[in-house]
Amino acid sequence: MAIVEAPAADGARPDARWPIPGRWASGRFTVAVACVAPALISLILGLWVLHLPHVLYGSHEYDDGVYMGAALRFAQGLMPYRDFVIVHPPGIVVLMAPAALLGRLFGSDTAMAVGRDITVLVGAANVVLAGAAVRHRGWRASLVAATALACFPLTPAATSTVLLEPYLILFCLTGVSLLFRDGRLA
Repeated sequence: MAIVEAPAADGARPDARWPIPGRWASGRFTVAVACVAPALISLILGLWVLHLPHVLYGSHEYDDGVYMGAALRFAQGLMPYRDFVIVHPPGIVVLMAPAALLGRLFGSDTAMAVGRDITVLVGAANVVLAGAAVRHRGWRASLVAATALACFPLTPAATSTVLLEPYLILFCLTGVSLLFRDGRLA
């Protein structure tokens, strides 16, 4: 025996989920939530790793010291390749220049801490961009892509210090998001 419900007075289906009025029911809002919620998880994980003992001001990578040292020299007016040697392209030097300028005022340890904080923010932005890259597939695909990047075990480790990889991912995902609209070449 099946239970049959009478239609509601306002004409809505009785089995309809709670309706979300107006613009909140749009697909764009759900995709935005599906991208931002995992980004908050990534941000929390990144900040948690930074505030472990000896991580924010400690030395646990070789590359971050090289990149920040080059940025500090750049902030002093020296140019990469002309005045000092750096093996990698100077993009990270330019990106870390604001942190290096703060380092001139407050010390190089502060510059490294600010650079690490900036990298955690870039990691959270990468999560949003990963979800935005597949937004044409719906909010579920955006949620899966963003959550996969946010919860990948190496993500907090890679974004807890100044490395090239989070910035490489940032520019690649930005390019993909700008190049493709609705799954087609823009």
